[in-house]
Parts: sequence; structure tokens; C-alpha cells
Amino acid sequence: MNNRIRRIAFVASQIALTLSAVCSAPPAHAAGETTALTNVIALVAERLSLATPVAQYKWLNSKPITDVPREKQVLADVVGHATTQGVDPAFARAFFADQIEASKMVQQQLFDQWHASGAPKKPAPDLATDVRPKLDHLDATLIQALARVTPVRNAPDCPSQLAESLANWKQLTKFDSSEADALMRALSHVCEAGGVAVQG
Repeated sequence: MNNRIRRIAFVASQIALTLSAVCSAPPAHAAGETTALTNVIALVAERLSLATPVAQYKWLNSKPITDVPREKQVLADVVGHATTQGVDPAFARAFFADQIEASKMVQQQLFDQWHASGAPKKPAPDLATDVRPKLDHLDATLIQALARVTPVRNAPDCPSQLAESLANWKQLTKFDSSEADALMRALSHVCEAGGVAVQG
């Protein structure tokens, strides 16, 4: 009987140790979290790609890169839409301010290039009827994407999750490395902690 009790006690202690190890182990990344982050990255990159036709229009029509009234309108619109989607308005405003600045970074690169080597060959699309409706649609979709990423953005490892999602996304796409700095700027407020973790 004593041997049986000792065996039971031993098994119980092993179970307790196993449960302790499982409970103390860091949680695995949920598939939904990774998908949500990757979706934001893809949408941000798509929005950034529209900086080229915007720059073409501004260049060919002698418009400045910075358009303060338009920027204020975009930010006001996204803050209003964020509230209805359950997204923190301050988060939405900071995120879309980053999108605007990232777009201007690409536009400035293109302006510098055209100053050095000549104007773009392709005719510019119409900003009001072609490009801005696409931007407005993307912005609405991005707000929905931000709602899905909200649960993970406060996690301590959010920047590392974002970095991992970004690396995986780059492997699956034909990413223009000349826009790397702009993309990093566009992602700088996805996580509450800010930035994208540097991968070794």
C-alpha cells in the first residue's frame, strides 16, 4: 500500500511540474494575430504604391508635395470612421499620419529622381477621379484592418511579431527595396510600443 501511495504521489508531482512548465511557457503566436499584422502590411504597401501616381500628377501640374488641407481632411475622416469601427481614434490618427508622411517620402524620392534625370514618361492619372477614390477605399479597409490588429498591438512582443510578419511578407512579394524606409515609417505606430523590432 505504501509503495502504491508513493507511486501516486510521484505521478502527481510529475503532472504538477508539467503543468507548471506549460503555464510558464510564453504563449505561441495565434494564427489570427499573424494574419492581422500581415494584412495591415499588405494594405500599407498597396497604399504606398499609390504615391507614384500622386507624385506624377503633382510634378506634371507643378503642385507641391505637401497638401495641408487634404492631409487635414484625411485625418479628420479616418478619426470619424475609426470611432464607428471601434478603433482608438488617437491610434488611427497616428497611424494615418504615418501613411501620409511615408507617401511624401516616396514622392520626394521621385521628385529628386525626376529633377536629376528628367520628367516621368507616363501621363499622370487624374488625382480627383482616379487616385483619391482608391486611397479613400484603402483607408476604409485599413481602418477595418486596424480593428483586427488592436488585440495584439499592446502585447510586449508586438514589434517582434510585426518584424516576423514583415519578413515573411517580403519573401512572398516583389517588394521595392527603395521604399523600405517609407514602409518602416508607415508601420511605426502599428504596435503600441512603436516601431518594428530589428531581426538578427
